[in-house]
Amino acid sequence: MVQAVTYLKGLKLSNGQLITDSLRKTGVLGFVVSASSALCLFDKLVKEQQQLKYLLTYKFSQDHLELFLL
Repeated sequence: MVQAVTYLKGLKLSNGQLITDSLRKTGVLGFVVSASSALCLFDKLVKEQQQLKYLLTYKFSQDHLELFLL
């Protein structure tokens, strides 16, 4: 996951501009923020505090709410 975040942060457009500095940054930044949040939650809840055995990231999805409300 860390490698994917690093890769996405380094992606450039054909003109050499970083995607994270362009108008097309929404999807990339969304993934980077979500991945970073999941990694931090895993470190805190699974590794440090040992409150969970694993982290179900699917539970963070809003798909079930969107399907329910359609």
